[in-house]
Amino acid sequence: MKIFKNLKLKKVYNDYLPIQGFAMMAVYFWVFIRNDWGRTPSETQMNEERIHSAQQLEIFFTSFILIGALVLAGAISFWWLLLTPLIYFIVYVLFWLVEVILPPYQIAYKDTCFEREAKENRSNLNYLNDRPLFNWVHYFKKDR
Repeated sequence: MKIFKNLKLKKVYNDYLPIQGFAMMAVYFWVFIRNDWGRTPSETQMNEERIHSAQQLEIFFTSFILIGALVLAGAISFWWLLLTPLIYFIVYVLFWLVEVILPPYQIAYKDTCFEREAKENRSNLNYLNDRPLFNWVHYFKKDR
């Protein structure tokens, strides 16, 4: 969908994010790159991070609308809205835990629906132009 057509990410070089063993991590409009990685990310690597950013924004807006509706209905406190930026990461960890339970265990991180969508489409630099909303859902049932 053309919503994410011009999604730009600000590169932030640092020593802390992501954790050791990973080179880059998208967090909404920023991509954190480890200083010790020692190279500039390629366009396909940045495209993969843009796909992750699009996934994060979809889940953020959806959770904001759902939690906002519950707040307006008086079912929960407005303080719950502060949780919405973290919902994607909570969902990501839950999906990863499911993959850890299912064999093959050693590739649980790569088997999450978020990672599979991003990895399979990273070379298609026009992917975000034509990508349907919530396309990561289709990667639940894809063959492993």
